[in-house]
Amino acid sequence: MTDFEKFFKEMPPFTKIFLGSVVLTSFLITYPIIEIIPYILLDYSKAVFSLQIWRLLTNFVVVGKFSFNFIFFLLLFYQQIYALETKAILNKKYGDFIMMILYIMSILLLINLLLQYKVYLSMELLFAFIYIDSKRDPDKMVSLWGFVMKSRSYS
Repeated sequence: MTDFEKFFKEMPPFTKIFLGSVVLTSFLITYPIIEIIPYILLDYSKAVFSLQIWRLLTNFVVVGKFSFNFIFFLLLFYQQIYALETKAILNKKYGDFIMMILYIMSILLLINLLLQYKVYLSMELLFAFIYIDSKRDPDKMVSLWGFVMKSRSYS
């Protein structure tokens, strides 16, 4: 078994599914074998009146073409969601974890509906997970590409 296979098999289920969906979507956007953009962007009128409910979920997995931003998103998302999901699995609160994700997505969709701002909400979802992880473990050491940073309490 290669290191990548071992790494992929040890990944928690939601992290594996979500990151796999992001990579697949980015692949189909970069190499347009199938034209998927018109079918996955967030359009509330089509989601409600044409019953295209998948639009409410697929907009969270669109990061764009393969690029530096794509790699940066994958690294940050993996770091944040892996920490939250493994804590949920260890504490036997995986249902709470899934409900948290659904609540975050619902709130982001509601805010986006009120502002009518974006058609893809993947970055907003990432920043929500960063915020939640930083609130749950404020003294955690953070490492980005070998640079270790520790949060400071200013209270």
